[in-house]
Amino acid sequence: MLGFLNRLEKPMTLTLQPDVILKWIGTGLIIVGAILTSGNWFYPCNVVLLLLGNLAWTVVSIMWRDLSLIVLNTGITTIYGAGLIFKYWT
Repeated sequence: MLGFLNRLEKPMTLTLQPDVILKWIGTGLIIVGAILTSGNWFYPCNVVLLLLGNLAWTVVSIMWRDLSLIVLNTGITTIYGAGLIFKYWT
């Protein structure tokens, strides 16, 4: 717990590296998609935003070589993509 508090005292810097930019874009897309989904507004745009956000996070997780994030975001991206394909192309 004290280690966490010590980190709060240090100034935070935002580095504009590709993974940082992509993860914030992905996070924003997921938040907007979730807001649209909560009100059931603008279907299928909400699902497309969620798909793109998770796709961005899939790329970030591959860049980080984090297997749990790769599995999670690849799975979610596949689910959203399959849902759109079955809805509109079958």
